[in-house]
Amino acid sequence: MTNIKLLNFTELSYELTLMVLSWRNHEKVRKCMLNQDEISLNNHLAFIEYLKTTKEKLYFLVQQNDNFIGVIDFYNFKDSSCEFGLYANPEMKLAGIGKILTESSIKYAFDVLKLSSLKLEVFSDNAKALGLYRSFNFKEYAQKKIDEKTLISMELNNKEKTNEDS
Repeated sequence: MTNIKLLNFTELSYELTLMVLSWRNHEKVRKCMLNQDEISLNNHLAFIEYLKTTKEKLYFLVQQNDNFIGVIDFYNFKDSSCEFGLYANPEMKLAGIGKILTESSIKYAFDVLKLSSLKLEVFSDNAKALGLYRSFNFKEYAQKKIDEKTLISMELNNKEKTNEDS
């Protein structure tokens, strides 16, 4: 995982803020989100202002070399764990982009935030993402129904991750 930079949403230029909003509103990205509504510019800008005042959510634009490859975010901090999410730049065709974003999330959560576990939620019909998370040793611990779809909760324990890397 080389030449990766995490750019905090609160420090992005207006141009990059607009780029991120266009990605988030892209149909390919929206269909995998809990909130699948299009987000207005005003709401997006208000969200970024909110991020400047809270320690409960962290959002990053991920840059590899000169390319902006996706977004990772961390939220629901509780008892030395948090949830995370990610989405790739929907305009970019880069093999292994999900792997890079997941590795970046795990590294930030365990090495920078010093968390003991990392959680996520993914729709059961998102087979590609499920396979990716399982390949990183995330384990399913719950399921719930949302609008006729099954949402799977998964978790990675830092000790399991460390043992795997040894």
